[in-house]
Amino acid sequence: MNDQIRVGIIGTGFTVGIANSHLKAYARCEHTRVAACYDKIPGRCRVFLDRFHERNPQVEGVEDIHICDTLEELFSMVDAVSLCVPNSEHVPLAIRAMEAGKHVIVEKPFALNTEQAREAVRVSREHPELVAMNAFNFREEPGNMYIRELVQSGVLGEIRFVRMLYGGGRINNAEGVFLEWRTREEKSGTGSMGDFGAHALDSEDWIFTPVCGPLVAFNAVAALNIPQRYLIDERDVMGGKLGQEKGPVTNDDSAQLSGVTASGTLFTLMTSRMNFLGNEYEVVGSNGCVQSSGRWAPGTVGLMLKDRPVPGQTEITGRMMQVEIPEHIMKEGDLAVGHYGVVCEFADCILNEKKPVRSLERGLYIQEEIDLFARSAAEGRTIYREAH
Repeated sequence: MNDQIRVGIIGTGFTVGIANSHLKAYARCEHTRVAACYDKIPGRCRVFLDRFHERNPQVEGVEDIHICDTLEELFSMVDAVSLCVPNSEHVPLAIRAMEAGKHVIVEKPFALNTEQAREAVRVSREHPELVAMNAFNFREEPGNMYIRELVQSGVLGEIRFVRMLYGGGRINNAEGVFLEWRTREEKSGTGSMGDFGAHALDSEDWIFTPVCGPLVAFNAVAALNIPQRYLIDERDVMGGKLGQEKGPVTNDDSAQLSGVTASGTLFTLMTSRMNFLGNEYEVVGSNGCVQSSGRWAPGTVGLMLKDRPVPGQTEITGRMMQVEIPEHIMKEGDLAVGHYGVVCEFADCILNEKKPVRSLERGLYIQEEIDLFARSAAEGRTIYREAH
């Protein structure tokens, strides 16, 4: 392979449009080029590409993407694929791609359940020559990176508790968002618990496990806020409404997850697709606290330290102060735009024969945690596991 990786995008969607983010990231990466795309709904790729070109005229290198009629045609044209399909299709298509000799990025959450995820990991181990990874794309977010630095340097002292809010508000629209696949358990698995929890749990483990140990206790409650939505016309390329008939939503709109780490740190996470507040992250330690949220200016966090002035101050104030995220972290913040950081790791691992950090094994570990929280919500009790 030369240093230009030919990529195919499978699934071009009509809701969130996650394929847009993948396409932009591949166009920015000097080592990748999207050569082809495929969607099982005839005509959808054409609409997707036309809209992309119309809305993103500044993006170069996306003019000659071939629209494929079959997966086999796409596999014949590319070295690697991105799977931007419903969760129920992640594992079957990942296995199919790997067996066709293709490197693969799988969107999150990895699978419908742990058993599915294990099967994909098994196949990936049979193909060590391939790079297979999950799209956990919040690691490069500067606030998360700075919190990780503060936690793992010991500046905050012993970590007492962590509070997170993750989600989005697009689905908080009973009339304008229909019964799409994300709202159906057979297509999505859990709702907000997996959709947003996958990112949050990856961040929690990445930041805190080296200091606090892994989560060992799992407790959750889930809520359904909009129980019915209008049916989608499956004949419509872009998923329009099918008359006035409604169907049941079968997974959670919001969930409250609580866990305890091996060292006794309390972790709480609210996931919600009703969320207009944006993501929030708070960490309280024995020597101070930090907050990353929309309450602070872009490129900053709120920080309080008991034993020293926060950066930019000369005195100990004892209260939260706005602090700029360090320059060495902000320089990496460009990777946080969409899926650019994920794509850069993907390309680097393919070209240099490296093992990805965001591997399918990593996706399996996070899927196991999602399933433990889902089991807690279903059974109405705390679930325990031994520390790894």
